[in-house]
Amino acid sequence: MSNESLKELLEFADDIKSVLEKKYQKVEVNQVIKNNDEMLVAVTVRDESAVAPNIYLNGFYKDFVDNKATVDEISVQIQRIVDESKENDSIKSIDLDIFVDKNELKDRVFIKLVGTENNEKYLEAAYKVDVADGLVAVFYIMVCEDDNGFMSTKLSKDMYEILDMPLQELYEVARRNTEEIMPARITTMLDVLGSLAPNDVIEDEIPLYVVTNIKSVNGATVVLYEGVLKDFCIKHDISELYIIPSSVCEVLILPKTESTSLEYLLEMVQEVN
Repeated sequence: MSNESLKELLEFADDIKSVLEKKYQKVEVNQVIKNNDEMLVAVTVRDESAVAPNIYLNGFYKDFVDNKATVDEISVQIQRIVDESKENDSIKSIDLDIFVDKNELKDRVFIKLVGTENNEKYLEAAYKVDVADGLVAVFYIMVCEDDNGFMSTKLSKDMYEILDMPLQELYEVARRNTEEIMPARITTMLDVLGSLAPNDVIEDEIPLYVVTNIKSVNGATVVLYEGVLKDFCIKHDISELYIIPSSVCEVLILPKTESTSLEYLLEMVQEVN
């Protein structure tokens, strides 16, 4: 995002903030750096609740620029989101003590697999460990979870000091937690495509598998789970396989055979990315 685009987005955010402040006492505008150094701008409405979610404005701003909605109309939508979050039992039940209790933090810490390329700002202040060339595991804390998803936050300096553990030791704890919170799921590409287009006839030309977790969120982290790929190889009588990066939510794996072409694999990596 260019500096000029960010400036215009922040001006839009201030306009939204001004409207929301007519109803809510404390409204904040935040800049949040996400994966691939994507800059998001959010508003947060704070009241007596322990935790308030970020409501990202980038999508709303696109609607505003495209003349699909006015600032007032968008503000109404955001008020609805804020009011619904206040009635969310999972959010209402959050106890701030979880952020200062060592045992709670230890039980809630988990990891996300992130590439280092194009993530300099995102990783700048993150607690992380190197897991492979160009890949790091970033530490997060699970805040709450319900049927609609979960809320998490990056491990902060204060939280890490409370945990008082070497990063590598914390990594083992977080990896086990991640396996329990988000168990692995491996399916054939044929099954995935079939679920997306159930009426189409799809030929299974190559034995390609999709590796993710049961939540299909941050599923690429599954490759760090202990024994998952090894068990897959044993089950399918495979001695070697290729891991093909797809996204933070999944990776693809392909059993290695004599007919597997390196050129074809490189082409596939370019296509999926």
